[in-house]
Amino acid sequence: MTEEKKVYYRYDNFSYAAPVNEFEISMGKSIPSIHISTFEVVKHTPKGVWIEIPWAKKRKFILNRSRKKYASPTKELAWESFLARKKKQLSILSYQKRHIQDIIHMIGTFKTPPNETVTEDSVSLLFSKLSN
Repeated sequence: MTEEKKVYYRYDNFSYAAPVNEFEISMGKSIPSIHISTFEVVKHTPKGVWIEIPWAKKRKFILNRSRKKYASPTKELAWESFLARKKKQLSILSYQKRHIQDIIHMIGTFKTPPNETVTEDSVSLLFSKLSN
């Protein structure tokens, strides 16, 4: 009787670039895809498992009690983890977008480049002086 190898799963997303024409102009949108990777469990410990990452030629430890895991023992848990990672990524990118919009707004308040460090407080001070 052969023992079945235990595997862990991880979902990731990739985007394939849109095709380009002879002038290097994009001919459409990039194509998003979702991919599932399987990792062979090479060792069990009381605290977790070691998985083999074949393309990196290394092993990674997955702690059983960890809330965030690199890979999961079932496809369902891996899918939940993938969704949580994408939601967190969206949250971070949304914050970065708002931050950049604030910077663009600050830049728009100056007619010429400033000669000193600009902070939100110095912009507020500038507006208060201009309104008086």
